[in-house]
Amino acid sequence: MPMTRMSARAVFTLNLWTLDDTPNARRPWGLARRLAVARAEGFDAVHAAASPGIGVLLQKNELRYMGLVIARGDADGPALLAAQKAEGAEIVNVQLGDGDTGVATALREALRLRAAAARCGVHWAIETHRNTATETPERLDALAAAYTRRTNEVLPLTIDASHHALVKHLRPARFGEALLARPELIQAARMVHLRPFNGQHAQVPVMDARDRLTPEFKTWLDFAAELLRVWLAGPRPGGELWIVPEIGPATPHGYNLSVFPPAWAQARRCHAELRRLWKRVEPR
Repeated sequence: MPMTRMSARAVFTLNLWTLDDTPNARRPWGLARRLAVARAEGFDAVHAAASPGIGVLLQKNELRYMGLVIARGDADGPALLAAQKAEGAEIVNVQLGDGDTGVATALREALRLRAAAARCGVHWAIETHRNTATETPERLDALAAAYTRRTNEVLPLTIDASHHALVKHLRPARFGEALLARPELIQAARMVHLRPFNGQHAQVPVMDARDRLTPEFKTWLDFAAELLRVWLAGPRPGGELWIVPEIGPATPHGYNLSVFPPAWAQARRCHAELRRLWKRVEPR
């Protein structure tokens, strides 16, 4: 018999760090204004680490919440995860370990997070990210295999293909072959960060100085469509995919270069293009 799939909706989510240099890096908007702007621009949710009072502001703006845990060094991942839930997070993205974290250590922390998530009733997932325990496809595969052996479950992931594309120095023609090689991991995910990238740059500009979509963005958008189709071909866990139109600011990490349009302008345009893309690939 054919597999029954859940219907699915996209939850478009603004990563609040996009606004870290809006209107400028010296005096960026505060949390209340960021949430109000997210709502006004049609986002369904926001992504950020929990901060005091964010839960009340989220309710005021009728926004859903994706939390963030950076579980590195001496950070208490389970306690941080519980803090996200306490402020209303339904789902939590985790950056696990660093570039030197071995599989055994990463697995031990992942199992602690799994238990903590079960206790507080929140979904959690490990982001594919540079300078973490999942910074290469090979390290991800090793952790995913170890996790499945221990739990008989698929490792919960937040997919961010930009990091693996960069560390593997991929040409666009190989994006699908290399980055979609483990469809079972993609199809088990509930979160995806969709940052426009190529194999040389973790972020390419969405539009040029004349507000036209760049050739690099258009090439990446074809890959984004392929990734979404892979996810939609699976069981669609939770009936939702939380999609983050991921545009990093210039400050503090330098994702947005000085010659690019402002990060917030790019995020709005990327959001609009991804909504159009979702409507095109979503089965009727």
